[in-house]
Amino acid sequence: MIKLNQAAVKALIICFSFILLISCAGIKVGTHYDAKYYFDGYQTFTWLSKEPIQNSADGAINVSPLTLKYIIQSVQSELESKGYQYTNDLDKADFGLTYTVGSREALSINSFPADFRHDWHWYWHGNYHAFNQWHVQTWTEGTLTLDIFDNRNKEPIWHGWATKAITQSDRKDPKESINKAVSAIFKGFPSIN
Repeated sequence: MIKLNQAAVKALIICFSFILLISCAGIKVGTHYDAKYYFDGYQTFTWLSKEPIQNSADGAINVSPLTLKYIIQSVQSELESKGYQYTNDLDKADFGLTYTVGSREALSINSFPADFRHDWHWYWHGNYHAFNQWHVQTWTEGTLTLDIFDNRNKEPIWHGWATKAITQSDRKDPKESINKAVSAIFKGFPSIN
């Protein structure tokens, strides 16, 4: 028979909550592309706009200009490390980039049995009273998306995104998180080196 006391149940709840918190802290990424386009022959790139393509509902950009600068620098550096060359001339670029950056408040609510008044068995006997313990967690989730367009025919050919729970250290110095996110987004991107 399995017997769990109140301390064991609380320890399990704390352990599960910690695992949930850690899983929220990682960077989640994804990409997809148009399979009819290969990056063979692509050598140069440019920004179609150095401002985010999508703003908040009120039209204001709620992101620090330094953060936007770090995003642009990180993307350019990552593509250059793969052998692509940046150009300011749209007519000379093989592909163009746009990006979207934003954040939203996220919420997680979990309920766990918290208190057992009698021994817990595979079967119940006597007076059993269970109470639920609620764990509510809120955090700010940041998202960065990158889109690549073929410059000759102006069609979208590649899309990548990253999301991450924003921490206090991210707010103080976002550069490291941006670099990690951009690197993760471009991990499987074709290299011409």
